[in-house]
Amino acid sequence: MDSLLAAWEPLADLAPGKRTFEVVRDALLASGALAERNVRVYLHGAHAGDTVTRVDEPVDVVIESGTSYLAGFTPHVSDLARQSIEGTLAAGSWDYWQFYREVEAALVAAFPGSVRRGEHSLQLARDPEVTRARTPREVPAQVIVALPYRHYSGLGGWTAGITYFTTGFDQVVQYPRLHRDNGALKDRETEGRYKATVRMAKQIRDYLQDVLALEPGRVPSYFLEGLLWNVPARRYMADAPGPRMHEVVRYLEGAYLPAFEQQHMIEALFGPAPSQWTTSDARLFIDAAGRWLGAEGS
Repeated sequence: MDSLLAAWEPLADLAPGKRTFEVVRDALLASGALAERNVRVYLHGAHAGDTVTRVDEPVDVVIESGTSYLAGFTPHVSDLARQSIEGTLAAGSWDYWQFYREVEAALVAAFPGSVRRGEHSLQLARDPEVTRARTPREVPAQVIVALPYRHYSGLGGWTAGITYFTTGFDQVVQYPRLHRDNGALKDRETEGRYKATVRMAKQIRDYLQDVLALEPGRVPSYFLEGLLWNVPARRYMADAPGPRMHEVVRYLEGAYLPAFEQQHMIEALFGPAPSQWTTSDARLFIDAAGRWLGAEGS
């Protein structure tokens, strides 16, 4: 088992994803319809956080509008302050769908026949003629169409994030910069072992789906990373991947999951919101991983 886990630790080659990101970014920035929106286009997810496990892993791309924003409030924000802020947001949700259509049109124009709507993003297929294309898309891309989001606290300040809507009209809020920064801090605290362990956990998840029929989609990478972020740094101290993974899973087996935070620390990891996970799905992974590690180590 140690040799298998050791093979699952390394970061996969990021170059194909980076090149695909550049192709998608350049196509979006070349769109005349998007030119006046002051958009930002940047990497998100595994390629931004160094947790890529496969060379063909889809690359997550965020395109963020600069012309409107949405906001949320802690209970400590006064009604007067809330009303003042909300007065500037009236067109935000309407503008989101206009922006979404503009991004979709730009992608369809640049990559005809390769774009479809997914629940959380616009899905861009890998170029089947990748070896001959002038601007090859070597891996699939997932384009998240987002507005800036401001999370207002009772102290008058706000925390920057992004928000988008699913095809079922659920609003999702994320904080990419905080997520990335806190992940990097955890990796430093664990002397580079945290992200390596996240990559191992993703590979275990994929193996369990392929071999032991763990239901696909129940353990998204974003939430799996958040689950491991809550494990104390001292549990990551083993150099050998097998003992370290055992220690992490052993902690999770006895942990009180409802107390876990998201990696950005603004919201709980588990709950009913579209941006939250369920403890039952987390336990599904923890129990399956524990059984597999026990069987492989016996």
